[in-house]
Amino acid sequence: MKITNKSELFKAAWKMFKANKITFSEALKYAWNIYKTYLKNEINKTVKVSKEDKELGKAMTWARIKVAQTAVNWDFDEWKAFATEHKSEGTIWQLAAKYARIQDSEFRSFC
Repeated sequence: MKITNKSELFKAAWKMFKANKITFSEALKYAWNIYKTYLKNEINKTVKVSKEDKELGKAMTWARIKVAQTAVNWDFDEWKAFATEHKSEGTIWQLAAKYARIQDSEFRSFC
């Protein structure tokens, strides 16, 4: 069931009310949840990740698994800023390994 506006929302609730022997308020709650899910899906369709961000994400994941010795979560925005700032120093993969070592040393300094 695809609901795109409030008129369709109430029509869908009415159909559920008639067909399922539930109260109208329950049917309206179900229809409202369907509508909210539809809106969230529409928002997610418009957001597209750039190729550069995908590559940064792959490098980040690789470095966290293969290079990092501690289980520290990375903030993607900080990692992206680090990578753009140090872009001339090497490839994204080399920078990811360097960032992993920096994160490890920061983690150990707190322990």
